[in-house]
Amino acid sequence: EVSSCSSEQDDDSKNKNISQQILSLATPALVSLAIDPLMTIADTAFVGRYSAPNDPYPLAGLGSAAALLVFSFYVFNFLATATAPLVAKARASKDEAGAKLVGGQALTLALALGSALCLTLLIFREPLLHVMGTEVTGVEADHYGEQFLIVRSLAAPAVLVCSASNGILRGYLDTKTPTIILLGSNVINLLLDVVLVAQLKMGPQGAGIATTVAEWIAALCFLGVLAGKLPSADGNKLGSGRTPSETGDIVPVFELPKWMDIRPLVVASSAVFLRSIVLQVA
Repeated sequence: EVSSCSSEQDDDSKNKNISQQILSLATPALVSLAIDPLMTIADTAFVGRYSAPNDPYPLAGLGSAAALLVFSFYVFNFLATATAPLVAKARASKDEAGAKLVGGQALTLALALGSALCLTLLIFREPLLHVMGTEVTGVEADHYGEQFLIVRSLAAPAVLVCSASNGILRGYLDTKTPTIILLGSNVINLLLDVVLVAQLKMGPQGAGIATTVAEWIAALCFLGVLAGKLPSADGNKLGSGRTPSETGDIVPVFELPKWMDIRPLVVASSAVFLRSIVLQVA
């Protein structure tokens, strides 16, 4: 009887520890999801508040461009959702080199897709904005929408790098670091909105500059943490506590990988990408 009671207490203790671990991971992740759209909300609020009286066109143009950007960035969310389980699977198999390889491939894919998306948005900005409604709201709204879109398009690689980095860090059971980086980037965006939109009256263009700068700072912070140049939220370098060769040095892989190496990432990414497209279009 004593041994059975002891066994039950051990099971209860294990279950409690697992619940605490899940909660400690889930809470920062939920906060990150809440923080993510705050930049667009801040841009919209500042442009709406500090536009000229009885002038709806800056806000109309920004709204159309922001909706296009939200859609464009969201469909690449697979960089986080597909990368996290692949990194976690490799680490569970004690394959730290494989986990870092997947992370490097995800960062490379993010930079490549981000650059392609940036060029697409810049080249086809006029027809895309017309699809989003600026053709109806007028030439002035179209002008402001283009101002915002041109600047924000330059942040596409940074946004996708942040998404991939978030997935990599989740694979390392670190959800606090992304939360802190995203929170810091939102503070930077808010301060720049105050200067560029409220003080200098730059309108949607100023809001676009503020957000683009903030997102590139966030991307560089993520890359610094993954490369082991900056500490993570717990004050340690990513992967510390293992041998020196295993300490966080996840960087983009600037070489053509073998198909078998990237097949799991491409297959998982494609499925999530198609799902995101269908959900957004529907």
